[in-house]
Amino acid sequence: FTWPGERPVNMSEQQDAQEFLSRVLDLVHERGKAAATPSEKKKQQSGSYTAPESVFQGILSHQTISLETIHESEREERFFVLNLTISGKSNLNESLDSYVKGDILDANNKVKMEGCPKKVTAVK
Repeated sequence: FTWPGERPVNMSEQQDAQEFLSRVLDLVHERGKAAATPSEKKKQQSGSYTAPESVFQGILSHQTISLETIHESEREERFFVLNLTISGKSNLNESLDSYVKGDILDANNKVKMEGCPKKVTAVK
C-alpha cells in the first residue's frame, strides 16, 4: 500500500488509527472531487457533500450561554472524528455525555459576549 506521491506504508510501523482514517478519507475525498462529473462538481460547489463526507462527517455545535444575561452564541464546525475519553467510562453514552458536558466560565475565565457590555459568567 502506498500513499500517492509517497513511499510505501511500512506495515510493521505502528500508526495511529485516527490518523490513518483521516488520510484515507482525505484521499477518497480528493479523488472523488477529481473524478466528479460536471453535474457532481456543481452539487459540490453548492454545498452538497462528497461520498465520504455524507457518510462520516458530523456537525458539532459550540454554544456559549450567559448565566447572567439573555445573551448566547453558537457556531458550527464540521468534523470527521471525535476524541472521546473512554478511561473510567462504562459505555459509549457515558463518553459522549462527558464530551458534551458544559464548562462553567467564571472568575478569571468570564467571557465577553456580543451585545453584552461586560464580561459574564457563562457555560460553554
